[in-house]
Amino acid sequence: MIKVFMEYKIKPEYRAAYEAIMPEVKEWMAQQKARNYQHFEGIHQPLLFVEMFDVESIEEYNRFKKLRCEEKTFFAECISGGAQKINMWAFAETSNDT
Repeated sequence: MIKVFMEYKIKPEYRAAYEAIMPEVKEWMAQQKARNYQHFEGIHQPLLFVEMFDVESIEEYNRFKKLRCEEKTFFAECISGGAQKINMWAFAETSNDT
């Protein structure tokens, strides 16, 4: 299982539009087989958002990265700097064996 983190900052004037589209994003992510989807806003950095979800493989991560950062950003006009400012990272759990 791979944990995926997406991070971006929304322009203040687009907050309402961004919030209005997030239910559609959540539904689309479920249809695309993203697991455990969550969405957060920074406490100390208002308008900084993180989406977290799980995928089965690095291939699935690459597919999501292409879709969400290039093809189906949903809200590129809302992001400070546009879609190219979406950061996306993949993490694999490490072994706790010592």
